[in-house]
Amino acid sequence: MGGVRREMTRARAWHAGGMRAGRAAAAPSALILLLLVLDSCALMFPRPITIARWSPNSEHPDPSSIETWVEFSAPVDRTQAEQAFSLTEDGDLLAGRFSWEANRLLFQPLKAISKGKSYEMTVSASVEDGRGVSMDGEFRFSFSTRSDTTRPEIVSIEPGLGAVIDDRSAAIVVAFSERIDSRTFLLAFSLSPAVTGVFSWSTDGTSCAFTPTAPYQWQTEYAVTIDDALADMDGNRIAEKRVSRFFVGSDRIAPLLEEVRNTEGGVAGGAVLAPDDPATAGLEITGQWECGWGFALTFSEQVTRDSLEGSLLAEPGLQFTIEPAVDAAAAFTLEPAERLAWDTIFTLTIRKGIADLSGNETTEDIVHVFRTNGSMSRPPAVAAVRFRGTPLLDDAEVVDFDPAVPFAALPISADHFPVAVALPSWFDLQLSLAESAALDLLSAMEHLSIQQTNGCLSMRATALQSAGFDDPQPQVIAGALPLRVHVSIVNAADSGIVTLGLTEGFADSLGNPLSTAWQLSFLK
Repeated sequence: MGGVRREMTRARAWHAGGMRAGRAAAAPSALILLLLVLDSCALMFPRPITIARWSPNSEHPDPSSIETWVEFSAPVDRTQAEQAFSLTEDGDLLAGRFSWEANRLLFQPLKAISKGKSYEMTVSASVEDGRGVSMDGEFRFSFSTRSDTTRPEIVSIEPGLGAVIDDRSAAIVVAFSERIDSRTFLLAFSLSPAVTGVFSWSTDGTSCAFTPTAPYQWQTEYAVTIDDALADMDGNRIAEKRVSRFFVGSDRIAPLLEEVRNTEGGVAGGAVLAPDDPATAGLEITGQWECGWGFALTFSEQVTRDSLEGSLLAEPGLQFTIEPAVDAAAAFTLEPAERLAWDTIFTLTIRKGIADLSGNETTEDIVHVFRTNGSMSRPPAVAAVRFRGTPLLDDAEVVDFDPAVPFAALPISADHFPVAVALPSWFDLQLSLAESAALDLLSAMEHLSIQQTNGCLSMRATALQSAGFDDPQPQVIAGALPLRVHVSIVNAADSGIVTLGLTEGFADSLGNPLSTAWQLSFLK
Protein backbone atom coordinates (compact mmCIF):
# COMPACT_ATOMS: atom_id res chain seq x y z
CA MET A 1 0.00 0.00 0.00
CA GLY A 2 2.82 2.42 0.83
CA GLY A 3 4.44 1.70 -2.53
CA VAL A 4 1.27 2.48 -4.33
CA ARG A 5 0.94 5.82 -2.58
CA ARG A 6 4.53 6.76 -3.52
CA GLU A 7 3.87 5.98 -7.15
CA MET A 8 0.69 7.99 -7.09
CA THR A 9 2.51 10.89 -5.44
CA ARG A 10 5.23 10.80 -8.08
CA ALA A 11 2.60 10.71 -10.77
CA ARG A 12 0.83 13.72 -9.33
CA ALA A 13 4.14 15.58 -9.00
CA TRP A 14 5.05 14.75 -12.58
CA HIS A 15 1.65 15.95 -13.75
CA ALA A 16 1.86 19.18 -11.75
CA GLY A 17 5.40 19.77 -13.00
CA GLY A 18 4.29 19.18 -16.54
CA MET A 19 1.53 21.71 -16.14
CA ARG A 20 3.95 24.29 -14.75
CA ALA A 21 6.35 23.65 -17.57
CA GLY A 22 3.55 24.05 -20.11
CA ARG A 23 2.52 27.38 -18.63
CA ALA A 24 6.09 28.62 -18.66
CA ALA A 25 6.49 27.66 -22.29
CA ALA A 26 3.17 29.33 -23.28
CA ALA A 27 4.03 32.80 -21.81
CA PRO A 28 6.61 33.88 -24.45
CA SER A 29 4.31 32.77 -27.24
CA ALA A 30 1.46 35.02 -26.01
CA LEU A 31 3.80 38.04 -25.81
CA ILE A 32 4.94 37.52 -29.35
CA LEU A 33 1.36 37.26 -30.50
CA LEU A 34 0.45 40.52 -28.71
CA LEU A 35 3.34 42.36 -30.32
CA LEU A 36 2.31 41.10 -33.72
CA VAL A 37 -1.25 42.36 -33.14
CA LEU A 38 -0.04 45.79 -32.00
CA ASP A 39 2.27 46.05 -34.99
CA SER A 40 -0.54 45.17 -37.37
CA CYS A 41 -2.76 47.87 -35.72
CA ALA A 42 -0.02 50.43 -36.23
CA LEU A 43 0.09 49.46 -39.87
CA MET A 44 -3.66 49.64 -40.15
CA PHE A 45 -4.07 52.90 -38.11
CA PRO A 46 -0.83 54.92 -38.51
CA ARG A 47 -0.32 57.99 -36.36
CA PRO A 48 -0.44 61.35 -38.24
CA ILE A 49 2.62 63.51 -38.66
CA THR A 50 2.84 66.37 -36.14
CA ILE A 51 5.05 69.37 -35.51
CA ALA A 52 6.83 68.22 -32.39
CA ARG A 53 8.75 71.43 -31.72
CA TRP A 54 9.24 74.82 -33.35
CA SER A 55 11.16 78.05 -33.06
CA PRO A 56 10.48 80.69 -32.06
CA ASN A 57 7.99 79.31 -29.56
CA SER A 58 7.31 82.58 -27.77
CA GLU A 59 4.79 85.15 -28.97
CA HIS A 60 7.26 87.97 -28.27
CA PRO A 61 10.79 86.71 -28.92
CA ASP A 62 13.94 88.80 -28.97
CA PRO A 63 14.44 89.78 -32.65
CA SER A 64 18.24 89.52 -32.31
CA SER A 65 18.25 85.80 -31.45
CA ILE A 66 15.43 84.34 -33.50
CA GLU A 67 15.94 81.05 -35.36
CA THR A 68 13.10 79.87 -37.54
CA TRP A 69 12.50 76.11 -37.77
CA VAL A 70 9.95 73.35 -37.31
CA GLU A 71 10.66 69.76 -36.26
CA PHE A 72 8.45 66.94 -37.49
CA SER A 73 7.55 63.91 -35.36
CA ALA A 74 8.85 61.53 -38.03
CA PRO A 75 10.86 61.68 -41.24
CA VAL A 76 8.90 63.39 -44.01
CA ASP A 77 9.13 64.12 -47.71
CA ARG A 78 11.46 67.10 -47.60
CA THR A 79 10.35 68.64 -50.88
CA GLN A 80 6.75 68.57 -49.72
CA ALA A 81 7.71 70.04 -46.38
CA GLU A 82 9.60 72.94 -47.96
CA GLN A 83 6.67 73.64 -50.25
CA ALA A 84 4.27 73.52 -47.29
CA PHE A 85 6.27 75.95 -45.14
CA SER A 86 5.76 79.74 -45.23
CA LEU A 87 6.72 82.77 -43.12
CA THR A 88 4.96 86.13 -43.47
CA GLU A 89 5.87 89.58 -42.19
CA ASP A 90 2.87 91.88 -41.69
CA GLY A 91 1.02 89.68 -44.18
CA ASP A 92 3.78 89.70 -46.82
CA LEU A 93 5.43 86.37 -47.76
CA LEU A 94 9.18 86.22 -46.99
CA ALA A 95 11.66 84.48 -49.26
CA GLY A 96 14.52 82.40 -47.77
CA ARG A 97 16.73 79.30 -47.80
CA PHE A 98 15.94 75.84 -46.39
CA SER A 99 18.22 73.37 -44.62
CA TRP A 100 17.67 70.16 -42.62
CA GLU A 101 18.92 68.64 -39.42
CA ALA A 102 17.36 65.18 -39.14
CA ASN A 103 13.60 65.84 -38.96
CA ARG A 104 14.06 69.57 -38.38
CA LEU A 105 13.39 71.98 -41.24
CA LEU A 106 15.32 75.25 -40.84
CA PHE A 107 14.33 78.41 -42.71
CA GLN A 108 16.71 81.33 -43.08
CA PRO A 109 14.79 84.38 -44.45
CA LEU A 110 16.73 86.54 -46.89
CA LYS A 111 15.37 89.57 -45.01
CA ALA A 112 16.33 89.63 -41.37
CA ILE A 113 13.67 89.46 -38.69
CA SER A 114 13.23 93.07 -37.56
CA LYS A 115 11.59 95.00 -34.76
CA GLY A 116 8.04 96.33 -34.86
CA LYS A 117 6.64 93.60 -37.10
CA SER A 118 4.10 90.79 -36.92
CA TYR A 119 5.04 87.33 -38.20
CA GLU A 120 3.19 84.12 -38.87
CA MET A 121 4.80 80.70 -39.49
CA THR A 122 2.63 78.16 -41.34
CA VAL A 123 2.96 74.50 -42.42
CA SER A 124 0.10 73.21 -44.54
CA ALA A 125 -1.32 69.71 -44.00
CA SER A 126 0.04 68.44 -47.32
CA VAL A 127 3.30 67.08 -45.74
CA GLU A 128 3.60 63.25 -45.79
CA ASP A 129 6.05 60.65 -44.49
CA GLY A 130 7.44 57.74 -46.50
CA ARG A 131 4.28 55.69 -45.95
CA GLY A 132 2.02 58.47 -47.26
CA VAL A 133 0.79 59.46 -43.81
CA SER A 134 0.06 63.21 -43.66
CA MET A 135 -0.47 65.80 -40.96
CA ASP A 136 -3.89 65.89 -39.38
CA GLY A 137 -4.19 69.66 -39.85
CA GLU A 138 -2.43 72.87 -40.73
CA PHE A 139 0.13 74.26 -38.29
CA ARG A 140 0.20 78.01 -37.54
CA PHE A 141 2.18 80.03 -35.04
CA SER A 142 2.21 83.81 -34.77
CA PHE A 143 4.80 85.96 -33.05
CA SER A 144 5.54 89.65 -32.90
CA THR A 145 8.58 91.85 -32.49
CA ARG A 146 6.50 94.91 -31.65
CA SER A 147 7.04 96.76 -28.42
CA ASP A 148 3.27 97.49 -28.15
CA THR A 149 1.19 94.36 -28.35
CA THR A 150 -2.08 95.75 -27.04
CA ARG A 151 -4.94 95.70 -29.50
CA PRO A 152 -6.58 99.08 -30.20
CA GLU A 153 -10.24 99.53 -29.38
CA ILE A 154 -13.02 101.55 -30.94
CA VAL A 155 -14.21 103.76 -28.11
CA SER A 156 -17.27 105.21 -29.87
CA ILE A 157 -19.00 105.77 -33.21
CA GLU A 158 -21.23 108.80 -33.59
CA PRO A 159 -24.08 108.91 -34.51
CA GLY A 160 -24.46 106.10 -32.03
CA LEU A 161 -26.01 102.70 -32.59
CA GLY A 162 -29.74 103.13 -33.27
CA ALA A 163 -29.53 106.94 -33.42
CA VAL A 164 -32.15 108.88 -35.42
CA ILE A 165 -30.91 112.16 -36.93
CA ASP A 166 -32.32 114.95 -39.07
CA ASP A 167 -29.00 116.51 -40.11
CA ARG A 168 -28.40 115.18 -43.59
CA SER A 169 -24.79 116.42 -43.50
CA ALA A 170 -23.85 115.13 -40.05
CA ALA A 171 -20.27 113.87 -39.72
CA ILE A 172 -19.58 110.28 -38.66
CA VAL A 173 -16.94 110.45 -35.91
CA VAL A 174 -15.00 107.33 -34.83
CA ALA A 175 -12.90 107.52 -31.65
CA PHE A 176 -10.11 105.06 -30.73
CA SER A 177 -8.26 104.03 -27.58
CA GLU A 178 -4.91 105.03 -29.14
CA ARG A 179 -3.34 106.56 -32.22
CA ILE A 180 -4.43 104.69 -35.37
CA ASP A 181 -2.63 104.05 -38.64
CA SER A 182 -4.76 106.20 -40.97
CA ARG A 183 -4.07 103.98 -43.96
CA THR A 184 -5.64 100.99 -42.26
CA PHE A 185 -8.68 103.09 -41.26
CA LEU A 186 -9.33 104.07 -44.87
CA LEU A 187 -9.27 100.39 -45.78
CA ALA A 188 -11.41 99.33 -42.84
CA PHE A 189 -14.12 102.03 -43.02
CA SER A 190 -17.26 101.57 -45.13
CA LEU A 191 -20.72 103.16 -45.22
CA SER A 192 -23.82 101.53 -46.70
CA PRO A 193 -25.63 102.87 -48.65
CA ALA A 194 -22.51 104.51 -50.03
CA VAL A 195 -22.07 108.27 -49.66
CA THR A 196 -19.20 110.40 -50.95
CA GLY A 197 -17.32 112.32 -48.30
CA VAL A 198 -13.99 113.49 -46.87
CA PHE A 199 -11.95 112.29 -43.87
CA SER A 200 -10.36 114.52 -41.24
CA TRP A 201 -8.20 113.37 -38.31
CA SER A 202 -7.73 114.80 -34.84
CA THR A 203 -4.24 116.11 -34.11
CA ASP A 204 -3.47 113.15 -31.82
CA GLY A 205 -4.70 110.59 -34.34
CA THR A 206 -7.21 109.05 -31.92
CA SER A 207 -10.37 110.05 -33.83
CA CYS A 208 -11.45 110.49 -37.44
CA ALA A 209 -14.49 112.30 -38.87
CA PHE A 210 -16.16 111.37 -42.15
CA THR A 211 -18.11 114.35 -43.48
CA PRO A 212 -20.46 113.61 -46.42
CA THR A 213 -20.16 115.82 -49.48
CA ALA A 214 -23.59 114.66 -50.68
CA PRO A 215 -26.56 114.65 -48.28
CA TYR A 216 -27.86 111.45 -46.76
CA GLN A 217 -31.15 110.16 -48.14
CA TRP A 218 -34.23 110.79 -46.05
CA GLN A 219 -35.93 107.84 -44.38
CA THR A 220 -32.87 105.64 -44.84
CA GLU A 221 -30.87 103.47 -42.45
CA TYR A 222 -27.08 103.67 -42.81
CA ALA A 223 -24.60 101.04 -41.62
CA VAL A 224 -21.09 102.10 -40.52
CA THR A 225 -18.64 99.19 -40.64
CA ILE A 226 -15.06 99.17 -39.30
CA ASP A 227 -13.54 95.81 -40.22
CA ASP A 228 -10.60 94.10 -38.52
CA ALA A 229 -8.04 95.59 -40.92
CA LEU A 230 -7.93 98.59 -38.57
CA ALA A 231 -4.56 98.72 -36.76
CA ASP A 232 -2.58 101.00 -34.48
CA MET A 233 0.84 102.43 -35.28
CA ASP A 234 2.49 99.16 -34.15
CA GLY A 235 0.29 97.08 -36.44
CA ASN A 236 -1.92 95.66 -33.71
CA ARG A 237 -5.37 95.08 -35.15
CA ILE A 238 -8.75 95.40 -33.45
CA ALA A 239 -10.13 92.14 -32.13
CA GLU A 240 -13.16 92.06 -34.44
CA LYS A 241 -15.06 94.23 -36.84
CA ARG A 242 -17.57 96.76 -35.50
CA VAL A 243 -20.92 97.70 -37.08
CA SER A 244 -23.08 100.65 -36.04
CA ARG A 245 -26.34 101.84 -37.61
CA PHE A 246 -28.25 105.10 -37.62
CA PHE A 247 -31.43 106.33 -39.30
CA VAL A 248 -31.95 109.64 -41.13
CA GLY A 249 -35.34 111.23 -40.51
CA SER A 250 -37.08 111.53 -37.13
CA ASP A 251 -40.37 112.51 -38.83
CA ARG A 252 -41.81 109.39 -40.41
CA ILE A 253 -45.37 110.64 -40.97
CA ALA A 254 -46.30 111.03 -44.64
CA PRO A 255 -47.89 114.32 -45.74
CA LEU A 256 -51.56 114.45 -46.75
CA LEU A 257 -53.33 116.45 -49.44
CA GLU A 258 -56.09 117.99 -47.35
CA GLU A 259 -58.08 119.97 -49.91
CA VAL A 260 -58.25 121.34 -53.44
CA ARG A 261 -60.17 124.61 -53.91
CA ASN A 262 -60.70 126.95 -56.82
CA THR A 263 -58.66 130.11 -57.26
CA GLU A 264 -59.68 133.37 -58.90
CA GLY A 265 -56.80 135.65 -59.73
CA GLY A 266 -54.53 133.52 -57.56
CA VAL A 267 -56.80 133.82 -54.50
CA ALA A 268 -58.50 130.74 -53.08
CA GLY A 269 -62.28 130.71 -53.55
CA GLY A 270 -65.17 128.81 -52.02
CA ALA A 271 -65.57 125.89 -54.44
CA VAL A 272 -64.04 122.59 -53.31
CA LEU A 273 -62.90 120.06 -55.88
CA ALA A 274 -64.06 116.70 -54.52
CA PRO A 275 -61.71 113.71 -54.87
CA ASP A 276 -63.08 110.61 -56.53
CA ASP A 277 -63.60 107.68 -54.16
CA PRO A 278 -62.26 104.51 -55.83
CA ALA A 279 -64.38 102.39 -53.46
CA THR A 280 -67.63 103.63 -54.99
CA ALA A 281 -69.06 102.80 -58.40
CA GLY A 282 -68.83 105.45 -61.08
CA LEU A 283 -67.00 108.76 -61.07
CA GLU A 284 -67.69 111.64 -58.76
CA ILE A 285 -67.72 114.67 -61.05
CA THR A 286 -67.58 118.17 -59.63
CA GLY A 287 -69.76 120.37 -61.83
CA GLN A 288 -70.11 124.13 -62.28
CA TRP A 289 -66.35 124.59 -62.47
CA GLU A 290 -65.46 127.87 -64.16
CA CYS A 291 -63.15 127.88 -67.16
CA GLY A 292 -60.96 130.63 -65.74
CA TRP A 293 -60.37 129.05 -62.35
CA GLY A 294 -57.10 127.70 -61.03
CA PHE A 295 -56.51 125.26 -58.19
CA ALA A 296 -55.38 125.84 -54.60
CA LEU A 297 -53.76 122.75 -53.01
CA THR A 298 -53.44 122.56 -49.23
CA PHE A 299 -51.24 119.94 -47.53
CA SER A 300 -50.96 118.85 -43.90
CA GLU A 301 -47.37 120.14 -43.82
CA GLN A 302 -44.77 121.68 -46.08
CA VAL A 303 -43.96 119.67 -49.20
CA THR A 304 -41.30 120.24 -51.81
CA ARG A 305 -42.18 122.07 -55.00
CA ASP A 306 -40.10 119.71 -57.16
CA SER A 307 -41.93 116.60 -55.94
CA LEU A 308 -45.30 118.30 -56.48
CA GLU A 309 -44.38 119.32 -60.00
CA GLY A 310 -43.44 115.74 -60.83
CA SER A 311 -46.73 114.39 -59.45
CA LEU A 312 -49.23 116.46 -61.46
CA LEU A 313 -51.19 114.91 -64.29
CA ALA A 314 -54.09 116.77 -65.94
CA GLU A 315 -56.12 115.52 -68.90
CA PRO A 316 -56.89 116.45 -71.53
CA GLY A 317 -53.57 118.25 -71.96
CA LEU A 318 -53.36 120.88 -69.23
CA GLN A 319 -50.16 122.73 -68.34
CA PHE A 320 -49.74 124.71 -65.12
CA THR A 321 -47.61 127.34 -63.52
CA ILE A 322 -46.98 126.61 -59.82
CA GLU A 323 -46.93 129.36 -57.24
CA PRO A 324 -45.27 130.40 -55.03
CA ALA A 325 -41.82 129.93 -56.54
CA VAL A 326 -40.30 128.54 -53.34
CA ASP A 327 -38.62 125.23 -52.55
CA ALA A 328 -41.30 124.11 -50.10
CA ALA A 329 -44.69 125.23 -48.80
CA ALA A 330 -47.87 123.84 -47.25
CA ALA A 331 -50.05 125.45 -49.95
CA PHE A 332 -49.50 125.84 -53.68
CA THR A 333 -51.68 127.22 -56.46
CA LEU A 334 -51.86 125.77 -59.94
CA GLU A 335 -52.73 128.28 -62.63
CA PRO A 336 -53.59 126.76 -66.03
CA ALA A 337 -51.35 128.01 -68.83
CA GLU A 338 -54.49 128.70 -70.88
CA ARG A 339 -58.21 129.06 -70.30
CA LEU A 340 -60.00 125.75 -69.88
CA ALA A 341 -62.34 124.67 -72.66
CA TRP A 342 -66.06 125.19 -72.02
CA ASP A 343 -68.27 122.28 -70.98
CA THR A 344 -65.45 119.75 -70.91
CA ILE A 345 -64.74 116.99 -68.41
CA PHE A 346 -61.20 117.20 -67.04
CA THR A 347 -59.22 114.92 -64.74
CA LEU A 348 -56.65 116.32 -62.31
CA THR A 349 -54.55 113.57 -60.70
CA ILE A 350 -52.22 114.28 -57.80
CA ARG A 351 -50.00 111.22 -57.94
CA LYS A 352 -48.30 109.67 -54.91
CA GLY A 353 -44.71 110.57 -54.16
CA ILE A 354 -45.07 114.18 -52.99
CA ALA A 355 -42.38 114.58 -50.32
CA ASP A 356 -42.26 116.59 -47.13
CA LEU A 357 -39.08 118.17 -45.73
CA SER A 358 -38.13 114.88 -44.07
CA GLY A 359 -38.48 112.83 -47.23
CA ASN A 360 -41.79 111.18 -46.33
CA GLU A 361 -43.97 110.78 -49.42
CA THR A 362 -47.69 110.68 -50.04
CA THR A 363 -48.77 107.07 -50.49
CA GLU A 364 -51.71 107.15 -52.89
CA ASP A 365 -52.93 108.81 -56.07
CA ILE A 366 -55.82 111.25 -55.64
CA VAL A 367 -58.06 111.79 -58.68
CA HIS A 368 -60.34 114.79 -59.19
CA VAL A 369 -62.88 114.87 -62.01
CA PHE A 370 -64.64 118.14 -62.86
CA ARG A 371 -66.76 119.70 -65.61
CA THR A 372 -66.25 123.24 -66.87
CA ASN A 373 -69.90 124.26 -67.11
CA GLY A 374 -69.96 127.09 -64.56
CA SER A 375 -72.58 129.77 -65.12
CA MET A 376 -69.95 132.50 -65.33
CA SER A 377 -68.07 130.64 -68.09
CA ARG A 378 -70.90 130.18 -70.57
CA PRO A 379 -69.78 131.39 -74.02
CA PRO A 380 -71.69 134.30 -75.61
CA ALA A 381 -74.29 133.33 -78.19
CA VAL A 382 -76.49 135.29 -80.61
CA ALA A 383 -80.09 134.80 -79.42
CA ALA A 384 -81.92 137.06 -81.93
CA VAL A 385 -81.24 139.39 -84.88
CA ARG A 386 -83.31 142.41 -85.89
CA PHE A 387 -82.74 144.62 -88.95
CA ARG A 388 -84.13 148.10 -89.54
CA GLY A 389 -85.33 147.74 -93.11
CA THR A 390 -85.70 151.52 -93.56
CA PRO A 391 -83.11 154.28 -93.23
CA LEU A 392 -82.93 156.22 -90.01
CA LEU A 393 -84.59 159.18 -91.74
CA ASP A 394 -87.73 157.15 -92.35
CA ASP A 395 -90.21 155.48 -90.07
CA ALA A 396 -88.79 152.28 -88.65
CA GLU A 397 -89.78 149.01 -90.28
CA VAL A 398 -88.01 146.19 -88.44
CA VAL A 399 -87.52 142.59 -89.53
CA ASP A 400 -86.58 139.80 -87.09
CA PHE A 401 -84.37 136.84 -88.02
CA ASP A 402 -83.72 133.54 -86.33
CA PRO A 403 -79.91 133.32 -85.89
CA ALA A 404 -80.10 129.55 -86.07
CA VAL A 405 -81.33 129.75 -89.69
CA PRO A 406 -78.21 129.93 -91.86
CA PHE A 407 -79.86 131.86 -94.77
CA ALA A 408 -82.49 134.59 -95.02
CA ALA A 409 -83.65 137.39 -97.33
CA LEU A 410 -82.41 140.91 -96.62
CA PRO A 411 -85.28 143.40 -97.21
CA ILE A 412 -83.40 146.23 -98.90
CA SER A 413 -85.66 147.75 -101.55
CA ALA A 414 -84.90 150.52 -103.98
CA ASP A 415 -87.88 152.43 -102.52
CA HIS A 416 -86.16 152.84 -99.14
CA PHE A 417 -82.53 152.49 -100.24
CA PRO A 418 -82.14 154.11 -103.65
CA VAL A 419 -79.22 152.86 -105.72
CA ALA A 420 -75.90 154.64 -105.15
CA VAL A 421 -77.15 156.61 -102.16
CA ALA A 422 -75.47 156.14 -98.76
CA LEU A 423 -78.09 155.75 -96.05
CA PRO A 424 -77.81 154.80 -92.36
CA SER A 425 -79.53 151.83 -90.68
CA TRP A 426 -78.71 149.21 -87.99
CA PHE A 427 -78.74 145.60 -86.91
CA ASP A 428 -79.63 144.64 -83.35
CA LEU A 429 -77.81 141.50 -82.14
CA GLN A 430 -79.23 140.06 -78.93
CA LEU A 431 -76.31 138.35 -77.16
CA SER A 432 -76.89 135.75 -74.49
CA LEU A 433 -74.04 136.14 -71.98
CA ALA A 434 -72.70 134.33 -68.93
CA GLU A 435 -73.81 135.29 -65.45
CA SER A 436 -72.33 138.65 -64.41
CA ALA A 437 -70.86 139.21 -67.88
CA ALA A 438 -71.31 142.40 -69.92
CA LEU A 439 -70.66 143.28 -73.52
CA ASP A 440 -67.10 144.06 -74.48
CA LEU A 441 -67.49 146.69 -77.23
CA LEU A 442 -63.80 146.64 -78.08
CA SER A 443 -63.91 142.88 -78.64
CA ALA A 444 -67.09 143.33 -80.74
CA MET A 445 -65.46 146.02 -82.91
CA GLU A 446 -62.44 143.74 -83.46
CA HIS A 447 -64.43 140.65 -84.38
CA LEU A 448 -67.47 142.06 -86.21
CA SER A 449 -67.54 141.01 -89.85
CA ILE A 450 -69.72 142.28 -92.73
CA GLN A 451 -69.17 140.85 -96.20
CA GLN A 452 -71.01 141.09 -99.51
CA THR A 453 -70.67 139.44 -102.92
CA ASN A 454 -71.24 140.42 -106.57
CA GLY A 455 -71.27 144.13 -105.74
CA CYS A 456 -74.88 143.80 -104.64
CA LEU A 457 -74.35 146.66 -102.17
CA SER A 458 -71.80 148.23 -99.92
CA MET A 459 -72.37 147.90 -96.17
CA ARG A 460 -69.97 148.96 -93.44
CA ALA A 461 -70.25 149.35 -89.66
CA THR A 462 -70.08 152.93 -88.44
CA ALA A 463 -70.68 152.50 -84.70
CA LEU A 464 -71.53 150.04 -81.97
CA GLN A 465 -74.01 150.81 -79.21
CA SER A 466 -74.97 148.92 -76.04
CA ALA A 467 -77.02 151.56 -74.18
CA GLY A 468 -78.97 154.85 -74.71
CA PHE A 469 -81.05 153.46 -77.56
CA ASP A 470 -83.82 155.21 -79.51
CA ASP A 471 -85.61 154.80 -82.84
CA PRO A 472 -86.96 152.32 -81.51
CA GLN A 473 -85.77 150.56 -78.33
CA PRO A 474 -84.26 147.05 -78.73
CA GLN A 475 -86.24 143.98 -77.86
CA VAL A 476 -86.15 142.81 -74.26
CA ILE A 477 -85.01 139.18 -74.16
CA ALA A 478 -84.38 137.48 -70.83
CA GLY A 479 -80.74 136.62 -70.29
CA ALA A 480 -79.57 138.64 -73.33
CA LEU A 481 -78.05 142.08 -73.90
CA PRO A 482 -78.52 144.07 -77.12
CA LEU A 483 -75.67 145.17 -79.34
CA ARG A 484 -76.74 147.70 -81.96
CA VAL A 485 -74.52 147.72 -85.02
CA HIS A 486 -74.94 151.00 -86.94
CA VAL A 487 -74.25 150.54 -90.62
CA SER A 488 -74.01 152.69 -93.75
CA ILE A 489 -75.67 151.08 -96.78
CA VAL A 490 -75.08 151.96 -100.43
CA ASN A 491 -77.50 149.92 -102.50
CA ALA A 492 -76.73 148.58 -105.98
CA ALA A 493 -78.82 147.12 -108.76
CA ASP A 494 -77.25 143.65 -108.74
CA SER A 495 -78.16 140.70 -106.51
CA GLY A 496 -75.78 138.97 -104.17
CA ILE A 497 -75.18 137.69 -100.64
CA VAL A 498 -74.56 139.80 -97.56
CA THR A 499 -73.05 138.05 -94.51
CA LEU A 500 -73.05 139.42 -90.96
CA GLY A 501 -70.81 137.61 -88.46
CA LEU A 502 -68.74 137.51 -85.30
CA THR A 503 -65.38 135.82 -85.76
CA GLU A 504 -63.58 133.49 -83.34
CA GLY A 505 -62.05 135.37 -80.46
CA PHE A 506 -65.05 137.52 -79.68
CA ALA A 507 -65.48 137.45 -75.90
CA ASP A 508 -67.60 139.03 -73.21
CA SER A 509 -66.30 141.20 -70.39
CA LEU A 510 -65.33 138.09 -68.37
CA GLY A 511 -63.21 136.77 -71.20
CA ASN A 512 -65.61 134.01 -72.23
CA PRO A 513 -65.11 133.50 -75.97
CA LEU A 514 -67.51 132.29 -78.64
CA SER A 515 -67.54 128.52 -78.87
CA THR A 516 -67.43 128.82 -82.68
CA ALA A 517 -67.59 131.73 -85.12
CA TRP A 518 -71.13 132.92 -85.83
CA GLN A 519 -72.56 134.24 -89.09
CA LEU A 520 -75.90 134.89 -90.76
CA SER A 521 -76.12 135.17 -94.55
CA PHE A 522 -78.75 137.21 -96.41
CA LEU A 523 -79.80 137.08 -100.04
CA LYS A 524 -80.18 140.54 -101.45
